[in-house]
Amino acid sequence: LRSMRQLFDNRLAALEARGAGAWGGREYAQAKQRAAESTGAHDAGNPRVSQERLATASKLLDVVEAKAPQAYSTEVAAGEQALGAGQQEVAGQAFDLARRINPTDRRAADGQRRAQNLPNVLPLIADAQNAEVAHDYARAAQDYSQALSLDPNNAAARAGQARANAAFGDDNYAKSVGAGFAALGAGRLDEARESFVK
Repeated sequence: LRSMRQLFDNRLAALEARGAGAWGGREYAQAKQRAAESTGAHDAGNPRVSQERLATASKLLDVVEAKAPQAYSTEVAAGEQALGAGQQEVAGQAFDLARRINPTDRRAADGQRRAQNLPNVLPLIADAQNAEVAHDYARAAQDYSQALSLDPNNAAARAGQARANAAFGDDNYAKSVGAGFAALGAGRLDEARESFVK
């Protein structure tokens, strides 16, 4: 019974370290309850009941351990959603818990980093959006690019950069074509050729 109890306590401590109090649900609470009942039965000199309660508690921990991957995915998704909504604190908490559940997976660490950078990223995106409205596509592209250097996975910055680059390209194309036809109409052939090449 002692070695069985030691194994249970080790598993419980490992799950506690992984934040199971937050995601282990009913089974986690019940496992702790059964373990306490096991200790009570043992102290009262009833080894059979003590062992039964501990066996039940161990089975409940199996259920909790099986929940960990889903809990991890849920927290990562919540973190991503919060990042998209610009909610730094919510994102940080979700990625912190995800990292506790699975310390080796890179998505949680990347998410934590992205959440920490959010206060620097949001003003750049806002400025870029203002620049787009003002048709200053060069500034918009630069701001989006800077935002992406801080947060390479930011969907708003990625979409904005694609828009700004496309508009910047179209804008320059339209200007060059217009200048080329104007120069052609005025008989300035070299200038027209230069514009059309551009």
